[in-house]
Amino acid sequence: MVTQRFCAGAPDAGRYGIPQENIDKANFIEAARLRAGTDFVTRRAPGIGSNPGGGVEAVVPRGGVEMQWFSYGIPEKCRLSSLRASILMWPEKLRRHLHGVIRSTSSSSMSNAATSAWDQLICPYFTEGCRHSIGSLFGALGFEESEVTMIGEPVYRKGNLFVQVGYEPDTFSQYSPTIVVGRGSDKFDACGQPCCVPLWFLIPENTEERKYSFWTFSSAGELAPVLAEIWDCVVEPYVKPLLANPELLVSAIENFRQRKT
Repeated sequence: MVTQRFCAGAPDAGRYGIPQENIDKANFIEAARLRAGTDFVTRRAPGIGSNPGGGVEAVVPRGGVEMQWFSYGIPEKCRLSSLRASILMWPEKLRRHLHGVIRSTSSSSMSNAATSAWDQLICPYFTEGCRHSIGSLFGALGFEESEVTMIGEPVYRKGNLFVQVGYEPDTFSQYSPTIVVGRGSDKFDACGQPCCVPLWFLIPENTEERKYSFWTFSSAGELAPVLAEIWDCVVEPYVKPLLANPELLVSAIENFRQRKT
């Protein structure tokens, strides 16, 4: 069977066992969504040479995904934003399947191994860290924690508005933070279109705030100042205006949906 492999996070040479020269010479990036009913396997990517691998990747049969976008030519200054876009295109379905309901043509031992591998990437202190550092700040805006995702990311809601503060599990153990703002009951609608927008999309290029995903943390002690900086430098100037004016948020989401590649 001919298969394709997609990473569930930013594809760097070390975590995905890719020769560094392939990364350096990369001239395109693409994002895909699983077709309904597609069987797939998740696993830790094998290593190659000095690159150890270990990042979570999905192996799907050819034709098992619908391409969302393809971008040929990745200027260095745009490389980060392109990679972040590809991450968002993988829905919560992938994470839920990684927690024990993987439907796959492979053996159950492969599925169990993939689930275990993903569990090892989860940040155990993230939920409580967010509650302690920014829970009351969202509360002051009238937002309440409504749910926590499978990997411990709190979602704060007020009416039909929500903010999800999270991280990229595949960047274990030096986690990269994420934040999305949206409206509705989920990050994606019934047609798979995003109902939210990642904050990097709203922040001007060549600004320090655009690099918030590089404000990494590897312990609860490091998480607290990262969240404080995200609140001051990202939430205050970029999130709060959207929450105060839902029409701006609707426009931002539509622009993200219609973004050109």
